[in-house]
Amino acid sequence: MAPLLEAPWLVAPDFVYRTLSGENKSLKEHRGQGVVLLVLFSWPQSQARLMQLAELRDRLVAADVTILAVPSDVTILDGKARQSLAALNIDPLSDGSPEVFATYALFRRSLSQAGTQPDPPIPAHMEFLIDRQGYVRARWIAGESRGWSNTDLLLREIAQLNQEKPSAPAPDDHVH
Repeated sequence: MAPLLEAPWLVAPDFVYRTLSGENKSLKEHRGQGVVLLVLFSWPQSQARLMQLAELRDRLVAADVTILAVPSDVTILDGKARQSLAALNIDPLSDGSPEVFATYALFRRSLSQAGTQPDPPIPAHMEFLIDRQGYVRARWIAGESRGWSNTDLLLREIAQLNQEKPSAPAPDDHVH
């Protein structure tokens, strides 16, 4: 299968977040520390993929990958979904998640039939691989033929990012 990584060209839109466990951080704070796997998920549609990521957790942590799980709707974090996510050791974003989900959902266009529509439907599950310098390097939409359901491919792509020499750092935010 062909690699998924793109050359660095898109700086990941920064955001501030809080997780259910109370961690407060911004995406930008992850720069220089490792790769971020940004997971936009819906419940229960994403349950199987989240279980797969939970099974990979030790290997992802060993590769300096931080998983940021962003629910499509924070109301799903009540009750059974919250218990299931806790059992999977997934600490989803609670504050800031609607804005983060909406922002990254803007990158949903693809070559699939649905993805080429003027206003493509928002997928139930999307993932973004963000390198140490803060660039979006790959995107995956569940249900499309090319993707990270092949965990060996995902781990190879992460290993490649970890071996890359730093190039130009992501530009700082420009504020007037």
